[in-house]
Amino acid sequence: MYTRGMVRAKRAGERRKQPAFKLDVGSALQRCDELLAAIYTEQTASGGLPADDERSDGVLRVFGRLGFPLGDADGAVALYRAHRHGGDATRFFRNLEGHAEVRCRASNPECDSCSLVSFCAFGTKEILRLASGNPLVVDLCSGAGSLSAAFRREGLRVILAVEKERHAAQSYRLNNPGVQVIEADMRRITSRNVLTMTGCRKGELSAVISGPPCQGFSAAGHRRPTARQNFLYRCVAKIAAGVGAAIVVMENVPGLRLVNGVRFESRILASFRALGYRATSFEVNSSDFGVPQHRRRLLFVGLQDRLGLDPVAPSPIDSTRDAPTVADALRGLPSPKAGGRECQPMIKGEVLHNHRAMEHSESVVTKIRGILPGQGPLSYRRLTWGTARTIVAGHRAMPVHPSEHRTITVREAARIQTLPDQFRFLGPHSEQPLQVANVVPFQLGRSIARTVIGYLRRLRDT
Repeated sequence: MYTRGMVRAKRAGERRKQPAFKLDVGSALQRCDELLAAIYTEQTASGGLPADDERSDGVLRVFGRLGFPLGDADGAVALYRAHRHGGDATRFFRNLEGHAEVRCRASNPECDSCSLVSFCAFGTKEILRLASGNPLVVDLCSGAGSLSAAFRREGLRVILAVEKERHAAQSYRLNNPGVQVIEADMRRITSRNVLTMTGCRKGELSAVISGPPCQGFSAAGHRRPTARQNFLYRCVAKIAAGVGAAIVVMENVPGLRLVNGVRFESRILASFRALGYRATSFEVNSSDFGVPQHRRRLLFVGLQDRLGLDPVAPSPIDSTRDAPTVADALRGLPSPKAGGRECQPMIKGEVLHNHRAMEHSESVVTKIRGILPGQGPLSYRRLTWGTARTIVAGHRAMPVHPSEHRTITVREAARIQTLPDQFRFLGPHSEQPLQVANVVPFQLGRSIARTVIGYLRRLRDT
C-alpha cells in the first residue's frame, strides 16, 4: 500500500524524468500563434482563410517542419481550434501563410532569422550548420533577451537560451530570432542537455552568460538567504564547466554580497574557482556605460584556469560621451493614451510597441500629483529629467513620469534601459513591466560582449 508521501515521491520522480524543455503540440501551437501575430498581423490585410490551393503548400510546409502530426490544412484547423477552444484560427493561418512566404520558403528558408526555430527540428539543424566555426554563446536565465541581443549586436553567435517564465521566453524568441529557447527551470537542465541541443562537443562552446533572478538578493525583495533561486549560480557554474566553456559571465545585484549574514559573493566566486575558473567580481554602474540610470550591478567573470588570463572589468563603448539623461531617452516619444492600445504610430509613421499608459483610478492620480521628482514610494517613485534610479516594477507598476501624472510605459522604461525601439515585450500588459525592469541595460550588455570578444581574441592569438 502506498502512503501519501510515497505517492508524492513517485510523482516527483516521474516529473524529474520528464524532459522539461519539451512542449506538447497544443502549447507549441499557442506559442507559434503568439509569435506569428506579433510579427505579421499588422502587416497583412484582413480577410478569410486563403484558398486551399494557396495555403496547401506554404502552411503545410511550415507545419511539416514544425513536426506537428497534420496531414492536411483542414486537419490543421481542427487541431488548432481544439487547443484554442474556438480561437481565431483565421488570423493564425493567414499569418502562417505570410510566414511561409517570408521565412519558410521551400528552397531557401531563412532559419537564422526565424522566431519559430525553437519548435522546428528542421530549423534547429539549419542554425547549427550556419553557426559552425563561430564563437558560440549560451544564455542561462535569459529573461526577455536583452543581454543576448547585445551580444548578437556585437557579432557573437548566441545559439541557445534557457528561460523558465513563459512570456519572457516568448519575448526572447521575438527579439532573438534564430536562437533556440528551452522553456524550463534551469535546475532541470544539465550540461549534457546543452551539448545535445547545440550539437556541440565539450569545449566547443566559447561562453556561458547568465542573469539569474535577483529578487532574493535585492533591497526591493524579501532577502531570504534560503530562497531556492539564490542558488542558481551553482547551476550556471556546473553547466559552464560541464560544457567546457572558456568564459562564464554572470550578472546580479550588489545586494548579494551579504544577505542577512550570508556572504553570497564569496560563495559564488568559490563555486566558479572550484570548477576550474579564475574568477573575479566587478561592481559597475550602468550610468558609466551610456545608460541614463544609476543601476549598480555586480558582474562575475570566470576564465578557465588553463587559459592563463585574468578577468578584467568591462569598459564603456564611448568613454568621451556625456551620460544621457531621462530627457534624452524619452525625446521624440508621443504622449500615450491611458488604457490605449499596445502599439501606436510614431511621428515618422513607424509602429511603436509597448507604449500603452496604465489607466489609473482618480485616487491614484491624486496620489501621483503630490509626488515630487525624485521622491515617492517604491511603487510610485517619480523620475527626474536627469539620471534615473534603478528601474524597478514595484507591484508590477513602473515609476512615475517626470512631469505627467501617470506611471511610465513599458516603452519609456525600455528607452531608459537603452533598448532599441525594435525590442518588444510580449505577454499580458501586467506581465511586461517586470520583464523590462529585469533586463540588463542594452549598452552595458554591449560593453560586456566586447570584453568577451577581447578574451576570445587573446585566446585565438595565443
